[in-house]
Amino acid sequence: MGGAEQLLKQVGELMQSRGLDVILIDAPDGWLTLNSRIDKKIVISNHSKITLDDDGILITAASRAFDIEEMFSFSKCRILFWNLHPYNLIPSVYYLRRLRIQFLDKLKLLSRIVNFKHQRLVSSLLDTSALALMDGECNRAIREYYGKNVNKYLPVFLSQEKFSKSSKGNRRKEKKTIKAVWLGRIDLDFKIHVLIKIIEDIKSVSEVQKLPIEMTVVGNGPGLSLIKEKFVTTDNFSIFFVNEKSGEELRNLINTNDIGFAMGMSALELAAQKLPTILLDFSYRPIREEYKYKWLFDSDAFVLGRDIHHMNESERVIGDSMSIVLSRASHDRKLGNKSYNYVLSNHSEDFFYKRLFAIINETSLTVSGFLRYE
Repeated sequence: MGGAEQLLKQVGELMQSRGLDVILIDAPDGWLTLNSRIDKKIVISNHSKITLDDDGILITAASRAFDIEEMFSFSKCRILFWNLHPYNLIPSVYYLRRLRIQFLDKLKLLSRIVNFKHQRLVSSLLDTSALALMDGECNRAIREYYGKNVNKYLPVFLSQEKFSKSSKGNRRKEKKTIKAVWLGRIDLDFKIHVLIKIIEDIKSVSEVQKLPIEMTVVGNGPGLSLIKEKFVTTDNFSIFFVNEKSGEELRNLINTNDIGFAMGMSALELAAQKLPTILLDFSYRPIREEYKYKWLFDSDAFVLGRDIHHMNESERVIGDSMSIVLSRASHDRKLGNKSYNYVLSNHSEDFFYKRLFAIINETSLTVSGFLRYE
């Protein structure tokens, strides 16, 4: 069922390719309906509820939990909720207050009602083993808000065809110019601030050390025009902008670089090409303080990006300066293979598939049980 469309598309198509009977549930003009290769589909209707087979399993994003009542009638079909963003199960009233939107402090009654409903939901999901988390950052958000430690991870995965077939790691020999690449959507929300930060830091290294560096920004989105206005080519620093790429075009572009910067699935795509990859964190506001850069292969609990402003002081000092990571990427030829092996070990199709079914076998929550809770 739709939510985090691209990820759920991948899961459905993977299960279908391995011989399972998969049914897609989406709106008639929904992104999944139009883009998925899943053969069987159930179209959501405003006039009738869907009755699922009793021996089935419904896999959906945790963000869709409060839509279940409107869409489904009672059945013994079991449910697994997949939490795909740290704040999927956190009431918006709470994290907007954390961002200092002051007028929400006055909405105390609304806040209590929303909090109670969410507390009941999360308790129900945990009691029935019906909740799996994408990574440790999702666990941090739940632990911080609900005081509960989940530690049941179903990490995202990369399709097999996206892994490099080359036996080599960092293919570029030492050159005078360092080439860096950003891969990812350029929004005006939580990605643009870290993108601005890395470009500023790369440009600073280039100017201070008189080191030629080429930065390629691959991606599109509402923040692209702002980035283009803010950054231009200078004496030792060159910046290029490339629209979204995929398939062989993207792989060829990645392979011309020395180091990659990304978060989420984009970081996995870079590393799968044996490119030394820095895993970026996210921020909903400008990053004015010093930011330390961390290699993807040093990540734990499958984390693919953290909220910078929820890190404590000891967490913020972990990592290296931009100058150090650029130098390492230029000289350490093992970094590409280390990045690749991390993705292969933690985010491959086979790893995901085995973990998915281990988690499915644990959930005891049915649609009927969930509707009675509601």
